[in-house]
Amino acid sequence: MRNKHHAQLQPLQTLDFKDKKDKLLHDEIVRVQKELIKKQGEIDQHANDKRSLTKLNREFDILKHELDDLLKTLFYLGNNDSLIPLIKEMYETN
Repeated sequence: MRNKHHAQLQPLQTLDFKDKKDKLLHDEIVRVQKELIKKQGEIDQHANDKRSLTKLNREFDILKHELDDLLKTLFYLGNNDSLIPLIKEMYETN
């Protein structure tokens, strides 16, 4: 069952690349996203090595959490992030 309490959608946040704070936030999001892509490649390469996968998955989860925090900052979500349904939940069948 889908969560009936949806956050009111806000307009997309635009970045002002002349603003140092916005530029730094953007650059940090890009950096973490690139690290996540690289880490996923490493996970794929070590698919049959449980010891390596444990470490790589932990590192991936840390990066994912870091990206989530940056996106919360970008979109001013705070604790309201949990109110936004995941796409997979929106299209799930019971």
